[in-house]
Amino acid sequence: MTVISNASPLIVLYKCELLDVLQTLFGKVLVPEAAYHEVVRNTKDERQREAISHCDFIEVRSAPEEQLPLGH
Repeated sequence: MTVISNASPLIVLYKCELLDVLQTLFGKVLVPEAAYHEVVRNTKDERQREAISHCDFIEVRSAPEEQLPLGH
């Protein structure tokens, strides 16, 4: 199973030393570029940067260019 995650779960699970739970539960985790930037490139926490950037089950994806119509 694949899941999409934003920055908050990655940060919290890292701080609880439970990042591997994501892989155990879902296998692959898709992360939008902006969220990845927040948790890896825009952090002062070097350990967080290293831990999350080395998770081979995290796949960074760009947001789709098309805009979806709003519901009625």
